[in-house]
Amino acid sequence: MTMQLFVCFFTFLIQHHVQKTRACDGVYTSPSGSISSPLYPSQYPPNEDCTYIINTTQGHRITLTFVTFEIEAGTDDCKLDYLEIRDGSSEPSPSMGIFCNTSVPDRVRSTSNTMWIRFQSGSESGTGFNATYSSAIIPQKFLLVTDFHNGIYRIDIDTGSNVTISPDGLQNPYGIDYDPVDGRVYWSNTGEKTIRSANLDGSDARLVRSISQGRYLLSISVDSVSRLLFYADEGNKVIGMISLDTNNSHHIVVDSDIGQPVDIELDKHNGEETLLGRWRHTADRMDGCGQQTF
Repeated sequence: MTMQLFVCFFTFLIQHHVQKTRACDGVYTSPSGSISSPLYPSQYPPNEDCTYIINTTQGHRITLTFVTFEIEAGTDDCKLDYLEIRDGSSEPSPSMGIFCNTSVPDRVRSTSNTMWIRFQSGSESGTGFNATYSSAIIPQKFLLVTDFHNGIYRIDIDTGSNVTISPDGLQNPYGIDYDPVDGRVYWSNTGEKTIRSANLDGSDARLVRSISQGRYLLSISVDSVSRLLFYADEGNKVIGMISLDTNNSHHIVVDSDIGQPVDIELDKHNGEETLLGRWRHTADRMDGCGQQTF
């Protein structure tokens, strides 16, 4: 009887060790820890599909740092073996990249307290990956850029990690700005001649205004204090203004002697916007008066 108990206990330990070593799937709730491919540091098995979810303290952000990385070595297409990271708790969350080969990825930082990671292997096996994570209260410092064909990207200033934002209604984005008051991204859709907004993760996309007479909607700039949004229409050679608080009312503030405006920025302290034209530079008060060329 004692021998049978010993054998059962020994078998349980082996199964527990194998399960722990395989490390395929799991929810990680500790403020810090490590994640690795199945059987690491041995080679990962073929035909694996593992999902890891990091879910830490509310209000914290997660920083993922890779220690070793070798997935589908010798290729760059990431078709068979790859590691996919998303900024959130599920697969529909914004993408932070798909990684493979032997180049160790840069640090990746989430915008919230959750991160979704998927590891998939094909018919081959490899060394795999090992990464550590930590969570802490970290101020948001990011840069927003648009790709006319592919979407909107949020780049973390500290780590350089890149999050793809794909809100509903996105069509040839060009100008972009962020309103820290309502926490929303605003962009111009040159294809459909609209200005839209969404949360930082791309959710809750809304139409701000359709500029039916617009020709080439380019840069936009948001005054979060006065709740105004300005846009440059290069084709019609005008600068328009939209109120974000009063039913998105709209009117043209500058329509003469500005060349072809391609960019716009606001001097919120002095109540002026700076219009960067293709041929001239002008300073103008927010009501359209007091235009000055320099």
